[in-house]
Amino acid sequence: MVRNIRSDQDNVSDAYGGALSLAGRINSIERDDLRFMLNYGNVLGRYVSSNLFNDGTVNANGSIELLTSMVGLSLIDIGGIMIGVQL
Repeated sequence: MVRNIRSDQDNVSDAYGGALSLAGRINSIERDDLRFMLNYGNVLGRYVSSNLFNDGTVNANGSIELLTSMVGLSLIDIGGIMIGVQL
């Protein structure tokens, strides 16, 4: 993903940022499997946390500084019961 973050406060400032996602599923015995997803980048805030984290901040000079974040999720399916962990 590539995004442009823009601030129109006192002076106009913008910054480009990006993010990558890796996901997969590993089958094991019978119907059981392990699923995972890892997201990394500096424009993920509103996409991975229901807008709880900012994509960036405006510094004293009025320039945007993007914030880097990493989010991981894993699920294990054992006999139709899903157990998940988010990091």
